[in-house]
Amino acid sequence: MKGLVLFVTMIGLLGLPGARTARAQAKAEDPLDGLWQGYDGEWRHVSQQLIALAEATPEDKFAWRPAPGVRSTSEVYMHIAMANFTC
Repeated sequence: MKGLVLFVTMIGLLGLPGARTARAQAKAEDPLDGLWQGYDGEWRHVSQQLIALAEATPEDKFAWRPAPGVRSTSEVYMHIAMANFTC
């Protein structure tokens, strides 16, 4: 379970090779395209922190929920991955 979540998290955070390039080419005519220019360093830093956190999380904690009806730890990682790369 932990391996699968970690794999999906890494794919979601870092993207498949060329995914950013394809998105950038698709949005080349977007007037707000330059708005995010310069944020790659921050993006990379946060991505590395989240991957390190996922790797440090014990496998039995991926199913933990702080309260009923609240996302589990693994669901939070999946949410981050999906929210960042399924826009």
